[in-house]
Amino acid sequence: MRLLFKRRVSWLLGLMLLALVSATVVSLFRDTLTAAVALAFFIPVVTGTGGNTGTQSATLIIRALGTEDVSPADWLRVFVKELFVGAVLGAALAATIALIGLAWPPGRGVAHIVGATMVALVLWANLVGALLPIFLRRVGVDPAIAGAPLVSTVVDATGLIIYLGVAKLWLGH
Repeated sequence: MRLLFKRRVSWLLGLMLLALVSATVVSLFRDTLTAAVALAFFIPVVTGTGGNTGTQSATLIIRALGTEDVSPADWLRVFVKELFVGAVLGAALAATIALIGLAWPPGRGVAHIVGATMVALVLWANLVGALLPIFLRRVGVDPAIAGAPLVSTVVDATGLIIYLGVAKLWLGH
């Protein structure tokens, strides 16, 4: 039990500290959020969907690494496949959230921002989720211990950058 604790706690502590990046990102885009408060309501949806997408991809790749259906040498094949899958998933999820965003005040602007973000974020999360476990395996780290939590943390922080960056560009703030 001590070994299991030791293997897991350092990763979880590091990831918790890394998650503070998300708080920093939100504070850097404070003006954008002030200009369109409705964007704040979609932060859990954006980060949750990004994290779910990345973790799902990571889980599938970690299993494939464990069964030796995939090896670190297959990274390019995995990249191309996940690029396509991520684009299709992103489009489907973006269409859904954009329709929901149209019903949310102020409507069209939020729908465009959240929809555009969802395409980019799901594509990004899918790639991070697929490639990070391969990288971890290549450098000798067990992706089963670090893979999904690291993917989720990285995608949460970068997802906020993508979301608030798209909003800033769209709103001109």
